[in-house]
Amino acid sequence: MDSRFKRKDYIFVYLLIIPVICRWLFMVTLEEFFTISFFYYPLFIPEILFLFLPFYYVRTNKLKKNKLIFLSIIGLFFVFLGLWVNDYNSIYLNFIGGTDFFITTFIVALFPLEKRHLKIIRWPILFSLFLLSLEVVLFSTVLSYSGLEDAQSYGEIKRISTTVGAATGTSIIIFILSSIAFYLFYGRKYIQLLILVASTLSILFTLSRGAIIAQLLFLLYYFLNNLKLNKSIFKFLFMIVLLVIISIILNNKYQVVSSVSQRIGNSVVSGDVTSGRTERFENAYSLFLNKPIFGNGSSSLVSYDRAKAIKGSSVESLNSFSPHNFFLLILVDYGLLGFLLFGLILFEFIKISYQNKKLNILNFSFYILVLILMNLEIVFMNIGYLMPTYLMASISRYKTNI
Repeated sequence: MDSRFKRKDYIFVYLLIIPVICRWLFMVTLEEFFTISFFYYPLFIPEILFLFLPFYYVRTNKLKKNKLIFLSIIGLFFVFLGLWVNDYNSIYLNFIGGTDFFITTFIVALFPLEKRHLKIIRWPILFSLFLLSLEVVLFSTVLSYSGLEDAQSYGEIKRISTTVGAATGTSIIIFILSSIAFYLFYGRKYIQLLILVASTLSILFTLSRGAIIAQLLFLLYYFLNNLKLNKSIFKFLFMIVLLVIISIILNNKYQVVSSVSQRIGNSVVSGDVTSGRTERFENAYSLFLNKPIFGNGSSSLVSYDRAKAIKGSSVESLNSFSPHNFFLLILVDYGLLGFLLFGLILFEFIKISYQNKKLNILNFSFYILVLILMNLEIVFMNIGYLMPTYLMASISRYKTNI
């Protein structure tokens, strides 16, 4: 491979990842500053870089029939399904709600990551993880940020959010990024240790129950798997001791444990295990029953996140409530037809992630995302979630001897 080809690979990877990194790291004020109205479409300016991808995408192998193109076709169905079932006044909301999903599936279908890209992409992923983790811890405690003045507080911790959504959205991105980075730096124990420490602490500071459970399962899998294979328990004892010491110090300073307990106590309704989400689930399900076949249209429940950055947008007043369950959201917005289409997308991602024919820690994290986090939160339906989920699925099919 000559140097010119390597340069093109680097350019391709960074064109693909930089716009999404900006989505992960920017907070409220910066999001609004870098979002413009482009023919009434709220465009996040860094995503213009996607337009240059065709000029720098290089294939070493003969072009093969890419099954991921099927995802873009399904995404197009989502757009037209949302336009068709609603009245004229809802077209704008439905278009931007469905188009972003379609654009993302189109990007990942036409420009898939290949194995030679893994060495390149692991560094921006690692950088993003550490910067986002630092952002969460600092702005949750000692620093302040314009646009976060009304952030909900528990004890000494302020639940900050980035542009991927609420604080829980940030914690899910951290979980995905840490899983990818951990997998890509296989064999580099000290970097992996730093990844575990940074991700665990920052997820704790988001006070997000689902992500905390996911991270605990990740740590348990890592510990048991390596204990069985390597028999080097001292490294893992060191990791546990280090995490405990840091957690005790931070808890004494910022009362992390009491903040988590306070949030759980305030959120639980009638003692149900979903911490107050049962009523939301029931309301969403009743809306689904109103239009069970074709649904109520894109973003019928949750106002589209990117549109809120456009001042005076009519979308601002259309937010209803979040069902906090992605599968229910698909049923409400797109009905059984949309649910079937999304099921095909999800199946394709699972199939991709299992091409290695062996359960690895990144496969395991992907199944945690699907089985736990998607049942407790809204995951997948915009570029901030879909792109890292695609990266998680596609990277896991490659062995990590890079």
